[in-house]
Amino acid sequence: ALKNAGVTHADIKPDNIMLVNHQSQPFRVKLIDFGVAIETYKLRRYDTIQVCGFRAPEVNLGLPLTEAIDMWAVACTLAFIFLGDHVHNTICEFINMRQIFKLHGLPDQDLLGKGTKVDRFFIFDQSNQTWRFKTPQEYTETIMINADDYDIALDSIDDFLMIHPEIQDPFELEDLQAFVDLLKKMFTVNPSERITPEEALNHRFITMSHLPPTSNSSYVIWAYEKMKVYRMEKEEPSISPDFNVRQTADRKSDLFDFSPSDYDLSDFDSSDSDLSDLDTDEESNEPANTSDFQLLKIQEANLSDMKLHDPELEGSRRDRLDETSFELYKDQTITGESGVYIIQKFLGRVAFGQEVKGLKQGTDEVVVLKFIHKDNSESATAEATILKHLRELQA
Repeated sequence: ALKNAGVTHADIKPDNIMLVNHQSQPFRVKLIDFGVAIETYKLRRYDTIQVCGFRAPEVNLGLPLTEAIDMWAVACTLAFIFLGDHVHNTICEFINMRQIFKLHGLPDQDLLGKGTKVDRFFIFDQSNQTWRFKTPQEYTETIMINADDYDIALDSIDDFLMIHPEIQDPFELEDLQAFVDLLKKMFTVNPSERITPEEALNHRFITMSHLPPTSNSSYVIWAYEKMKVYRMEKEEPSISPDFNVRQTADRKSDLFDFSPSDYDLSDFDSSDSDLSDLDTDEESNEPANTSDFQLLKIQEANLSDMKLHDPELEGSRRDRLDETSFELYKDQTITGESGVYIIQKFLGRVAFGQEVKGLKQGTDEVVVLKFIHKDNSESATAEATILKHLRELQA
């Protein structure tokens, strides 16, 4: 869907994939946090996007970028789920790239010649006119960043086939082989040869064409039962930036900016999964002082009694905050244009803001509410524009 919409998410990782409802729809997931999503044609080879460990090699090499970087990140995510650990280093970009090339092979020589940042990792050998990957010492000397000289146990993605020697069911073994084949196609180093989303959805690991539906194998029966959540039909959009939140011009919050943007608060379909509880300790049952808010009403909160719990804020900045600054807390009630929500859990900080899990009052609907810091209003508006575009395409 993103490729057809001309959008690249650019931050696919386990943190941004949520279970919809593990009880009623086991294993059905949705992609969240479009904070750094971008229209694909706007991608530039000079951009450093994606986090280390999920970053496609063409990003580090300064090659032209396409939506293929998302497919690479999906592969990293699938490998992480299978292994229970990262398949590529997540800290040092040099070690990350060395592991990538060990597992998946080197890019074509002519491709390396087109990269604007290739010399960060490669040295051009004049004697044979080829690019050679640097040693850790050479990388440290040129980049002035220490690169630890350590390796990984895996020699190739085929090693995934040996991780679970206890597997005996021939159908399960064949399914594992199909999974490894899909990973290889997703981990193709040359982006133009990498499998596309449409091709991946038609891969036998997804379609299960190699598993006879009439088989009596317990694994085959289990697999078809779990894949009932996989649907290709058109669905309603899962992301809806329908809050229009603003604050009067003469009273602005130093924590969150409710600017004239229509998208400073967005609500997303979310999982009711067991996420880390980041609730604040203090709560208040005092009535809200909402006179400064036009379309957002903060109920059950006395702004003058609110205290800051954000350790990232410097002391001087804390001193500047007045009673118009407020903090969200568990069981707080938020009223927006689409309904009234009760904050259940703090999900943490994501791109450009703070996310909380909320229950829509009077229903069983669970959503994620995102509050945007005023310094990120421009980026937040861009995110909401992407989400609105996706919603219109799915309508």
